Amino acid sequence: MGDRVRVLITVRLEDGDKTREILTKTDGAPVDHYGSDGFDHLAFDEINYGNLDGLKQLAEAGIPFDSAWGMRAEFGSGTLYSRYNDYGGLIQFEVYDTEINPDIHRLLKLIDNYKELKEYILIHKEQTTPLPWETQDKNSRLFRTIRLIAPATING
Repeated sequence: MGDRVRVLITVRLEDGDKTREILTKTDGAPVDHYGSDGFDHLAFDEINYGNLDGLKQLAEAGIPFDSAWGMRAEFGSGTLYSRYNDYGGLIQFEVYDTEINPDIHRLLKLIDNYKELKEYILIHKEQTTPLPWETQDKNSRLFRTIRLIAPATING
């Protein structure tokens, strides 16, 4: 048995019903559910290492999501971001809470070199910031269309 944590899934309101359907089949019903500001939030308790079994199915269904987990002795808290780019490609990456801010020691070393400082900050932002929710309606529809036309080309 691994460390069990609470996981909070965030999806667009229009994806809420399908998300609940998929995750209830794979991980059981959420222990809490609420909507706010255009998003649906579903909480699951006692999830082993913060890994819900249905996340791959959400991505395959063209549902963009955030999956945030809490900290335990063996791992830190963080978020898995799942989005679709402008070409309909699936982009997923994890950011641990300790990685959100750029390294202060590196910033201080670069403080006198504006060009390198700017480059470091922009690279860090790119590595820790998911694609915006505003693009996900079009991009996820493109993902689903590509998947219908040529399912073998999707490697998500």
